[in-house]
Amino acid sequence: MFQNTIRILLLCCLPLISANVFATTVKSKLYTLSVSIVDSITKQPLEATSISIAELHKNTIANASGIGVFDSLQKGYYTVQCAFLGYHPQQQKVWVDADKRIVIELCPESTHLHELEIKGHTDDLTRLNIQTRAIIDVQWIERNRGNNIADMLKQIPGVTSMSSGVAIAKPVIRGLHSNRLVTVNDGVRQEGQKWGADHGTEIDPFSSNKIEVIKGASSIEYGAEAIGGVVRMSPREFKYIKGINGELMLNAATNNKMGASSLLLEGAHGSKHKLSWRTQGTMRKAGDSRSPSYVLSNTGFNELNGNYAVHYQFKNLHAEFTQSYFSTSIAILRASHVGNTSDLLQLILLGNPTYIVPFTYNIQNPRQEVNHKVSAFKTYYVFKSGAKIQTQWSLQYNNRKEYDRPPRWANSQQKNPTPQYYLQLKTQLGELKFEHPKWKNFKGAWGASWMKQDNVSKGIQPIIPNFIANTSGIYAIEKWQKNRWVIEGGLRYDWRTQTRYFLVNKVVKSEDKNYGSATFSVASSYWLNQYLKFQLQQSSAWRAPSINELYSNGLHGGTATYEIGNSSLQPERSYNTEFGATYTNKKWNAELNLYRNYINNFIYKLPVNTPIVTIRGAFPQFVFAQNNTLLQGADFVAHHFINKQFTASINASYLHAQQTDDNTPLIYMPANRLGLQIQYQQPKIWKLHDMFIQPKYTYVAKQIRYPEGIDYISPPNAYSLIDINFGFEQHIGNQKLRWSFSIYNVLNSSYRDYLSRYRYFVLEPGRNMMIRLTIPFNLYNKKQII
Repeated sequence: MFQNTIRILLLCCLPLISANVFATTVKSKLYTLSVSIVDSITKQPLEATSISIAELHKNTIANASGIGVFDSLQKGYYTVQCAFLGYHPQQQKVWVDADKRIVIELCPESTHLHELEIKGHTDDLTRLNIQTRAIIDVQWIERNRGNNIADMLKQIPGVTSMSSGVAIAKPVIRGLHSNRLVTVNDGVRQEGQKWGADHGTEIDPFSSNKIEVIKGASSIEYGAEAIGGVVRMSPREFKYIKGINGELMLNAATNNKMGASSLLLEGAHGSKHKLSWRTQGTMRKAGDSRSPSYVLSNTGFNELNGNYAVHYQFKNLHAEFTQSYFSTSIAILRASHVGNTSDLLQLILLGNPTYIVPFTYNIQNPRQEVNHKVSAFKTYYVFKSGAKIQTQWSLQYNNRKEYDRPPRWANSQQKNPTPQYYLQLKTQLGELKFEHPKWKNFKGAWGASWMKQDNVSKGIQPIIPNFIANTSGIYAIEKWQKNRWVIEGGLRYDWRTQTRYFLVNKVVKSEDKNYGSATFSVASSYWLNQYLKFQLQQSSAWRAPSINELYSNGLHGGTATYEIGNSSLQPERSYNTEFGATYTNKKWNAELNLYRNYINNFIYKLPVNTPIVTIRGAFPQFVFAQNNTLLQGADFVAHHFINKQFTASINASYLHAQQTDDNTPLIYMPANRLGLQIQYQQPKIWKLHDMFIQPKYTYVAKQIRYPEGIDYISPPNAYSLIDINFGFEQHIGNQKLRWSFSIYNVLNSSYRDYLSRYRYFVLEPGRNMMIRLTIPFNLYNKKQII
């Protein structure tokens, strides 16, 4: 296995080596580009403006004269992007074939709104935040569509996923997941039954045009549960040129014979009163996945999604209404449900499933049926002074049904007409936000939020009780920026009241739990020169124990575990310190982040050695416990721009998690990992445009830091994976076709992942080949002279 891996890596590196040799022997002429940034009204230079060249990932800041310089540029087109606090961002295409100087004028926000701002979303508070963040752009998303959202995020160092089969995965950021992360979709905080390891993100994977990950506590803007980070997903921006156009996206995969299609339509109308809209529908269907050795029986899924949004502008007032619907039926690995204790322990010991049937698209019990509906209304108004006020209200319905396999005495094909449990969660969210204009180098925002949740549990054996929870909070953020310095501070206070309902002698009783605490964050960044930036942050956040951690009591079919809550759990409190350094020049773009996160009363699931036996079989048993915990580590990513065609990348993440009370490792923490990638791109080869090829190597170490003797089996061995992604754009007349091809697990390696809830029973899926086709089209477009 190791020798095969080395051979593949050497083959992948041959083009890189030859290209590097060629680049050192044939020197093309290099040029200098000077960018002067001025105020569009006063014509005065804007010192400390952030200037970047998108194609080269190069960044600099303007000097006291408002000038930034990029040297050693090859001949070609470049996109220059500029951003400065209190001004509308701007970008400009530049052709460089000689030493050149350009002037870019930035418009103050207090003067008027540019047309490009019409298509922006109301939740632009992120520009006030200087936390560690990573952005996945539309190009990378398009080249990897068809994967679930959590798997798409794994390219970011420090981010991995927890899975329960192919169709179920959720992101893990620096060891934290579920109730410690907040997902924001189209500006709305996504609220479902996210506490379960088998409860994936209920968002159409075709609907996002940009994904942003904020690492570390982000509780100032997003509330107390964002103790571990935030995943922000943004759809395509609203169309602002009159007309109607769209895209048809098609996917197919070999491992589970998945087929998927998504149709997007969007339009813009009017001039004085601007109306824009978009709508999208998606279907996905997959059968059983396959490991390198056997079929993973009963692991298919069906999915049907839809959404639409309408945006209206009257002068400085913007209003937006959105609705989305997500529906899926997911099969749960049949081999994970075992009849008795001896069979369960033997299955775990052998590591191979005892239930294997030929491939099928049929979804049998055990299975999940989930649908999620979101309605949201947003407004914002920009005053002449530059101040901005935003409001948002949303209503979400999350329905989750989980069906267990038939009892031991029933026919194996008999379906249970009643779900094991049926959870209905209704969430109402209201937000108010005010951003004041720039004043003496200060820019800030103040806000308030309110959330009410009603949960109804039904079924044969509800795993969590009925409850009502009310959460409210107020916050303030201020940011000071001058020359090379940026300093930011934020403070928030949250209240949470949680009432559970239960029966005692057929009489409904209730129990209240009340929580309240403050969150703060202080951060600063400093540009040492045009290449090197340092960043330091200190924050403290808290999280109340969730309903499942307090009161779970039952079989959790999706993970094939029996979970028992702990009503005496106390709130968590995090103290996080982070240091970052970013270096950028004409050949390199590198970022290193070191963090130390001490969490008081960290809540986790602890395996109990003895499985529990129910009338439906034997299952691993887990109880919730608390311990003071220290999570510390490092994330590193670097890109080397060898020449215009070749880019080499490396990323690595290291995590050391320790329980400080008894000085033992913390269970179920991600293993350390390393990723290497080479990208070759060519604007045109023969009749193919924007051609690219990306071989990638991933190494995941064995998790050697775990508490011994309490889990059912030790962590799996280290493993290596090789993936290849390539594609191009094809022109047939005036029609463009964008093709993308991926081969995952090229060597069809057999492996298990420590964060997979099915590692006790089966191997991970084997080789998978995917093909993607995107067909953009125009139904009507009005030409606009710029």
